[in-house]
Amino acid sequence: SSSRESASWTSPPRRDSLVEGPSHKDPDELCGRTENNRIVNFSGSHDLTGMFVDVLVTGALPNSLRGKLTTNNLHTDLNRPQNQTLPVS
Repeated sequence: SSSRESASWTSPPRRDSLVEGPSHKDPDELCGRTENNRIVNFSGSHDLTGMFVDVLVTGALPNSLRGKLTTNNLHTDLNRPQNQTLPVS
């Protein structure tokens, strides 16, 4: 039942997520994966693809999470050397 799923969902509200690219159901949204391999869909710039970002989880669906980017983003690019930083806009 839905109440059982809600009661058993104990994920922290904020998750570090690897941005994989556009969401399959809505190409205007991004799809990412949390550290425990859950899919999370959220709005954001497609420039974030390949980076780790901080996502606030706003809902849990049977096969994915809903979220939104926080202002506390990690912006870690897997293809960028660790000592190179992103430009600040």
